[in-house]
Order: sequence, then C-alpha cells, then structure tokens
Amino acid sequence: MLRPEIPIEGEMQIAWAAIGSRRLDALLAITRLLKFPCPRRLRADLRLICRALCTDKNEFVRVQALEILEQVGNQQDTFAIVERLGDESWIVQVTAADALGEIRTQRAYRALHRSLSDPTDFVRRHVAGAMGRYRRKDLIPVLESL
Repeated sequence: MLRPEIPIEGEMQIAWAAIGSRRLDALLAITRLLKFPCPRRLRADLRLICRALCTDKNEFVRVQALEILEQVGNQQDTFAIVERLGDESWIVQVTAADALGEIRTQRAYRALHRSLSDPTDFVRRHVAGAMGRYRRKDLIPVLESL
C-alpha cells in the first residue's frame, strides 16, 4: 500500500509563511502536514523551529509551537517546554503541561510537580492531569491533597 507523501504545496505554504511575520500561519501549515508521514530529518527540523518559537512574543504562536512539540517532541525538547510552564499566559502554561504529560521524562515530571503550586486553578488542574499520565503510585497522595 502506498503511503501518502507530504504534498509539495504544503511545503510551499510553510516556506512562504515563514518568510514574513506570519509565524502562526507557518505553524498551522506544519500542523496540517503532520497528518502525513514525515521523514525523520524533517521532524527534527520542525522540532528545532518549534523550540525557537516557544519564546515568540505572540502567545498563540507559542501555543501552536508547543502543540506541535506535543506531537513530535522528545526528551531533547523538554527544556524548552518546561520553560513555558512559567509563561505569563495561562494558555501557554496549560499547553506546556499537556505537552510534558505526553513526553513523560523525569525532568518533565519534576517541573510539573513544582507547577502544582501555580496560583491559577485551571493551570493546576491541567498540571495534575498531565502528571496523571505518568501513572506513578507515589503520585496518588499528591493529587489527592489538591
């Protein structure tokens, strides 16, 4: 069975959107392309771009970059995602927590544990949900105390 390749027009959308200040458009195009099988090198390049865009001034760009890292990220992306747990935007914090719940590294777990004391209730709930994906027995008393 033939596997669909990334359509060339999708690659062109990314290139054109990235040229200008249309970073969000580029990330949305990348999200659509991830529905197709991608070569490993392309995924590595996407991860590198998204790690850089995690610090963008636009919170929606940061959110979209984190969502892509949630799909294709690995241990190497943990640091960039952990930094976003302290973001000024609660939307970015929630998205970072969800991404760390998918990546499931020890560093991510420790960062999520620290974020359980976030002043925003909604962020704490997402952090607790992300920690629940780790399925650790020592986590039960921590989550019950919330």
